[in-house]
Order: sequence, then C-alpha cells, then structure tokens
Amino acid sequence: MTVRWLLLIALVYGLLLFAAIPQAADLGRTPDSYGYLASAEALRAGKGYVWEGSWNSMWPIGYSAAIALIQLLTGLPGLWASKVVNLLAIWGLLFFLYREYRERALVPALAAGYLLKLATYTWSETLFVTVLVVAAHRLARFLEGKTHVIRYLIPAACLFLVRYVGGFLGILTGIVPFFFRQVSGRRTSGPAAILLAGYAAYFGLNKILGDHVWGGPRFVETEPLPVVIGDGVSGWLNEAVLVRDAPPSDILWWAGLVLQAGLAVGVIRVYRLSFRKWETGISRRRILLYVAAGYSVIVTFLRFLSPFDVLGYRLLAPATLLVCIALLDWLSLPSRAREWSKIRIPVSLFFMAVTIGNLLPREILKLRTLLHTIIPGL
Repeated sequence: MTVRWLLLIALVYGLLLFAAIPQAADLGRTPDSYGYLASAEALRAGKGYVWEGSWNSMWPIGYSAAIALIQLLTGLPGLWASKVVNLLAIWGLLFFLYREYRERALVPALAAGYLLKLATYTWSETLFVTVLVVAAHRLARFLEGKTHVIRYLIPAACLFLVRYVGGFLGILTGIVPFFFRQVSGRRTSGPAAILLAGYAAYFGLNKILGDHVWGGPRFVETEPLPVVIGDGVSGWLNEAVLVRDAPPSDILWWAGLVLQAGLAVGVIRVYRLSFRKWETGISRRRILLYVAAGYSVIVTFLRFLSPFDVLGYRLLAPATLLVCIALLDWLSLPSRAREWSKIRIPVSLFFMAVTIGNLLPREILKLRTLLHTIIPGL
C-alpha cells in the first residue's frame, strides 16, 4: 500500500511541476541557468565542460553533466532536460525515503513536495538537496557502524560536484567528535581527509584547465554589514514559514503562519510528555539536525564574505528539508505510534498545503491577477 501511495505522490509531483513551469519567469531560467545549459550543451557536443570558450570553474560539473546525460538519452532540449533532471531528483528522493523509512515514508514524501517550486527553475539546488539528504543519512549509518565508509563517501563527494558549498560536509565529518563524544576521531579523520583532498584536487583541476580556482573572485566586498544582517534575518524569518515563500505583505504568508503555529501547538500538546525524553547519543535524527545546522552556519557565514544571492528559500531549502525529515522521523517512531496516530492526518494536510502554497504565484491574491486569470487580455 505504501508503494502505491508513493507512486501516486510521484505522479502528482510530476504533473504539478510541469504545470508550474510555464508560470515561472522565462520558464524558470535565471542568469546562472544559462551557464548550466551552455556547459551542458558543450558536454553533449563533446567539447568538454566549457562556458564562454573556457573551462567552467564557476560551477562544478555535476548539474550540467546530469542535464547533458538526459539530453543524450532523450534528445530533449537542454531547458527541458534540466526540468527532467530536477523531477528525477525528487523521484529519487522519494525512492530513497522509502528505502530508509519503509511504512513511515509517506509523510516525509509529502514534505519533499516543498522542493517543487525549487524544481521549476533550472538551478542545481534540487539535485543538491536530494544528494544532501542521501549523504546525511549515510553519514548517520556510518557513524552508527551500520554501513561501509564508501557508501558515505560517494554521495558526499557527489554533493561537492553539484555545488561547491557541498564541501561543508567534509568539514562536518572531521569535527563530528567535538559534538558526539561517542565517535572516535580516528573514525572520522580518514573520511574527512579523503573528502578535503578531493575538493583540493578539483580546485587544482580548475586552476590548470581554467583561469580561476572557483570561477573568479568570490570573496569581495559585500553590502554594508547592517544590510547583510537585515537581509539574513528577513530571509530566515521568511524560510521559517514553510507554507509560503513570500514577504509578509502576502496574505497567504500570514495564513501559512497561523496554520503552522496551530499545528505546532497541537503537536506540543500531544507530545508534551515525549519531549521530556529527548534522545542523546548518535541517532539518525540528531545527525540530520547536525548536518542541517552545519549547512546553515556555513551558508550564513559565507554571505558575510561574498555577495551571492540573498538568503532565502533557494539557499536555505537544504537545511529546512533536513529539519523536517528529522522531526517527522522522531514524531513517527514506532514507540510513539499512539501520539502519531492523532496528528498524522493534520501533518500530512499541512505538507500538502506547503506544496500548493509555494507553487501559487505571488500575485495570485491581487485583484488584477485574478481578473486576468479569468479573462485573459483584460
């Protein structure tokens, strides 16, 4: 029964994604999207990983290579191949969640719908989030002694090949003993060293084949400190309201805030006794939260040093989804089956609302937009 529901969810996600793409500006392309697509086309044509005539050190090869592979297999144009890559990433995430959680996989699968808005854009973040979820789970299993280190190193290395910021996982691997004393430094130092050496080798390749280690000067003067702090706080507050990626001027943002607050109160009331027995030591849930916290700290810190995109849904989604999965895992543990049965449906409906709320256009509640939708050309 779980498999059938997951297949239905996968089908619905596919339909929603391709219904949302035409609503996105320029079919979900931004300036960096054109870079990914140009490099993918070069790979498909056998010219190598190049962009604007030289080796592309601006972004790692992973996302463009995935697009090029889909182009070769399907013959699709690069733009639509990128959308297929994003959809396959979400489908792959659903499959992985089933492998990890089995009968409890349905609600985390509904939480994955949070990524659909991200997937409408030709960005590497959707693939990045999927690989991050896999790598974080594999790290937990490795630290618990339940899997071989290679099964962790592969997704951890792939994470860096999708986005350079994925290198944060190599750092987190090395400092695990500082936060989990049950873990020996000998156990993590080797994998961390391998990952860091791999990152250095790739940056060295960039320098040899291109002009820059990572696509030019990234650590340059940013906006004034008060502006960076204000934008960061605003971005984190916006991300805390899962139902709507929009500013507080959006009515649905406030509706989402009320809905989320009401659900939180209900969960706390049902689980008030269980919260007193919060687990310690190594566990999958704590490692997911550890990785989410590590990513959040790194990306926030880097924003003070480099003028990349303002913190918001696009950059913070990796941490948000890891936190959601960790909390859902804890709430739905078999030992809490009685409590979970009381909130499972409200939680499921909430994450359905998250998926739909984020896909709705920001202008949807403005009168002119509604009239234009009903009467095109008005």
